Amino acid sequence: MKTHTYQDLSDDERMTLLQGALEDLENVLGATPLTPISANLLCLKYGISIHARDKIMLASIRLSGHYKLEFSDFPEYRKVVEKYVTTNNPDQMTLKFLSSFANFPVYQLQGLAK
Repeated sequence: MKTHTYQDLSDDERMTLLQGALEDLENVLGATPLTPISANLLCLKYGISIHARDKIMLASIRLSGHYKLEFSDFPEYRKVVEKYVTTNNPDQMTLKFLSSFANFPVYQLQGLAK
């Protein structure tokens, strides 16, 4: 049997394995389908661009400075997500972003993400 190396894999195979490894690590760290740990992995899974991620993150930081981070503030965050992400379930996608941003780099969102 021939031994293969990393270089023998196609780019698609490498990316699939890397994404799988990141998902495995995220699961070990306690992620669930509704509470991802990494915004970057969330974007990778759903095909969300870096530009959209950055816009959502910056808007979330601004909002977290203006609101008390109560559940009644949730619609303001959902508006931001809906502006940059096409989804059938904007509430769920907003919760996912809030959860992932609350871990890093927008610690202020931890109260609203829970």
